[in-house]
Amino acid sequence: MLASRSLASPLLAGFGAAAWVAFHSDGPGHAGRAGTPLSLVLIGLAAWTATHPGTGIGLRVLLALTAAAVAVLLGLRLRAITAMAARLQARVDATPMAARWSKLPAAVSTLMLQLLRSAAPLEPHLQRALVLATLAWAANEEALDMEHRR
Repeated sequence: MLASRSLASPLLAGFGAAAWVAFHSDGPGHAGRAGTPLSLVLIGLAAWTATHPGTGIGLRVLLALTAAAVAVLLGLRLRAITAMAARLQARVDATPMAARWSKLPAAVSTLMLQLLRSAAPLEPHLQRALVLATLAWAANEEALDMEHRR
């Protein structure tokens, strides 16, 4: 494919490979079920087009349609991921700071509640720990809600 006369085929094969990796990453699975085989079809069509330069217009149209379908599925997946992130952020914002720590293990929760109640500002590494723990708690709550809905 590197010696291909057309630049489009190797680029579309690379796009298909990147899409295949994106569909296999963590996230909502509704677009991944259709996107994984479609991205593999895109890679195969692009490789076939690159190695057989005399292909007809029908194969090139099929290649373009497949690339467009993969792009649409990637867009749907991105929209679902941003919606999940917005729900997590809303859950975090709706929960008071003290209630967040009560959800964590007792040893961590007690220590952090003492630090939050003191007048001293939190150190930067403790603030980062607070943010990460809060996001982990919210993600766990969201996963539990999704399981209950199923």
